[in-house]
Amino acid sequence: MKILKFFAWLILFVVTLILVAPLFLPSSVSVSQSVNIKSDKVLIFRQINNLRNWSNWSPWKSDNPNSISVFSGPFSGAGSSHHWESEQMGKGSITITESYPYDSLVSRLDFGNRGSAHDHWTISDSGDSVMVRWTFLADSLTYPIGKLNAWVMQWMIRPYQRDGLFHLKQYCEERQEVLAVRDTLLAMQPALYLDDSCDKDSLYPFIIEGFRKLIAETGFVEEHMEGWPFVLYLDHPLEEKVRFRLAIPVKEDFADNNPQVFYHDGGHARHANFNGRLAELAAVHSGMIDYHIENKLELLPPWEVWQFSPFQLSDSVSGNFRLCYPIIP
Repeated sequence: MKILKFFAWLILFVVTLILVAPLFLPSSVSVSQSVNIKSDKVLIFRQINNLRNWSNWSPWKSDNPNSISVFSGPFSGAGSSHHWESEQMGKGSITITESYPYDSLVSRLDFGNRGSAHDHWTISDSGDSVMVRWTFLADSLTYPIGKLNAWVMQWMIRPYQRDGLFHLKQYCEERQEVLAVRDTLLAMQPALYLDDSCDKDSLYPFIIEGFRKLIAETGFVEEHMEGWPFVLYLDHPLEEKVRFRLAIPVKEDFADNNPQVFYHDGGHARHANFNGRLAELAAVHSGMIDYHIENKLELLPPWEVWQFSPFQLSDSVSGNFRLCYPIIP
């Protein structure tokens, strides 16, 4: 009997605590932390403004192969969204609602039945470094569960925030260079070509094999070359199934009456040069896309110039690349 009374009083105490304690809790919760980063504002902003880049530093990234991660909306900036499902983090989504290059952005966090919140980011010059402030805000909290959830959440969010800012600082300070984008005028040129497609995940190994196939099937020799090989993408942004054209610029006498030659239009283009591994090209494209979105420029299917001989391509290609994005006249 005493045990029953004890549990009855315990249940009454818990219920009372759940109902009474929230009366004294605020209707909003804010957690804010900052870090100074010795890097460029543009580079830092793009790490936050492009949700795909959060995997470079986010404290919530998941290595679980069973987790689900879906991106939707624009590639970066306002309207871009990331939905996730995982054992560690449950279900949720983040959507950028406001984006002001290269100073601030706001995103909305949706945790389903666990509530919602906002992240506010500000990026400002601070002497010889850049100060990044990350503010987590949960407001308009409902009584009683919403207030209790937010009260618990503020204690949970603080170490995650601190960890995320530390890794953002580490990542950005190791990568000091901001992509240099320039405008140029490129001449029309004839090129031997091969159209093909493949899954995005196997793109570059497939392209290397495609160049080998193009050379073998046409009997092409190096003396016919008149420039560096390039890859012209036929869709943009890239879908899961990527369509592309492999091309090797050729001399005019070789181009005459050759059915596998087309004339690449060239024209005005924005370009960025990159010296590094082929596997890193996707990140360079990401920077070019961010540049266009931030400056409200239209994106057209780009091409990559591989500045080395197609006869020397290997699975571990490393060298100079030029990424070109057409400019609408």
